[in-house]
Amino acid sequence: MAKAARLAVLAATLLLVSPMAWAFENEPAGFRGIAWGTPMDVVRAKTNTWFNRNVAPGIDEYRSRSDLTMNGVPLTYNFYQFYRGRFSTGIMEAESAYCASMLETLIARFGEPDKKIARTRFVWHGKITTIVYICSRAHDMCRVGLESATLVAEQEKDLADSARKHPDF
Repeated sequence: MAKAARLAVLAATLLLVSPMAWAFENEPAGFRGIAWGTPMDVVRAKTNTWFNRNVAPGIDEYRSRSDLTMNGVPLTYNFYQFYRGRFSTGIMEAESAYCASMLETLIARFGEPDKKIARTRFVWHGKITTIVYICSRAHDMCRVGLESATLVAEQEKDLADSARKHPDF
């Protein structure tokens, strides 16, 4: 019985310190007013997008030159990704000159990121949404990606299942 109690305490502690356990402040449930999981045809009708590329199996990416600001920062593009026809990821891209402004906006709205990778990559993990900020002065771009935690987890599971069914030889 004591062992079971220790395991329960350990599990509760892991949940308390896990970045996935808590939502960050003002956590969005979508991107630019479009909820995660919205069918592709509905999103495309609202965003005036055109096909950009197939990102990976089951993932189509469209881009838009509409609504091209983020708190006053001029954006180059908005990208909309769909997993199996459902809206899963929204990406805003700007020139690298705006990296500091974009990061300041994100911190002001969502609080400090829970993961920092060097000075150019920051991540906010939430129950509903994950936000990834990347600045690349070498490629003259800054990207902020918001993605559905549920749909990304589904995609990762599907990829792992496919890898098990079709191992490399």
